[in-house]
Amino acid sequence: MVLMRCIHVYAPFPKFVLYEDGQLIYYDGSKLLEVFLTSEEVSNLMGRIEQTGYFKIGDSFEEHYDMPKGIQYGEGGWGVSVSVKGKDAYIHPELTQYLIDPIKDAVSIIQSYQPTGNIKPYFSKNIELWTVTIDSGYFPTPEPDVKVTDWLEEMPPLNKFYIQLNESETETLVNSNYFSGVPGFKLFRQDGITYWVLACPPWYG
Repeated sequence: MVLMRCIHVYAPFPKFVLYEDGQLIYYDGSKLLEVFLTSEEVSNLMGRIEQTGYFKIGDSFEEHYDMPKGIQYGEGGWGVSVSVKGKDAYIHPELTQYLIDPIKDAVSIIQSYQPTGNIKPYFSKNIELWTVTIDSGYFPTPEPDVKVTDWLEEMPPLNKFYIQLNESETETLVNSNYFSGVPGFKLFRQDGITYWVLACPPWYG
């Protein structure tokens, strides 16, 4: 029903997804969280978005902006896309000041929404791991007293840059409590080698 996706670096995962049954998966700035909204909460949220006039906007990119004639802009790089009940809008990072009010207001409602209830970390059925050795130079050398955790023997070896876990391996990882949520970033040791391990939701959400 409602989707906000940030196309950014390692994880262009959806950052605000509300499903028909009230399940809300959202990003709190550090990890993905999950909560189930009541029908009243869903209705109130959708009503607020409808009041912005979002559902009356045009479908073309040009109709989403009130731009001066002749303005020049590039391809944009990272941006944000919003979809509410099938009504889509792409927010070009160089043109945000020219967005029409219904889109700006809808985005503001989504970004500022604070759910209540039984909020808990969200783990997708499949998690992706990105790994590099501690001496790779990709990240600063950690302090000597930083905790390094031994990697589970039953999990895939960490000597690959990219590892896509299946559902069983993901369940094992979650049950290990290695990560309090995703994205997660920690140091692990396997076969005498220390790795930085980044745990992410699937690349395409």
